[in-house]
Amino acid sequence: MRRRRSSVDEVISAKGGTDWGALLDVCDAVNRDASGAVLAETLRSLTQALINADSSTKLALILSNVVLQNCGERLDAAADAPSTRAWDYALMRLAEGGLVEDEATEQVDFMFIFHGISYD
Repeated sequence: MRRRRSSVDEVISAKGGTDWGALLDVCDAVNRDASGAVLAETLRSLTQALINADSSTKLALILSNVVLQNCGERLDAAADAPSTRAWDYALMRLAEGGLVEDEATEQVDFMFIFHGISYD
């Protein structure tokens, strides 16, 4: 069965720059969904983009940062969920593995500090 493209997939594969309205739409959807299913799907899509380390990685990092800053309560509530742990791991892998430019590594470091995660 083929998976439907999520709004996250569309945001991180967009051509022509960052669509801040679309990024915030993802956060609004996460915050409106009481079940946590939208957050889990968002984190799965972000994790896949971060692991692939391809052209969508930069937008995935931007969206990760936006999610951290705008969906913090949802993330805190789901801290032990598999999708959250996998996303944290993908971010750590990028930062530790030198798989992204220095600017992106600094962004990951900021997100870890903001989110209270240590990968030392």
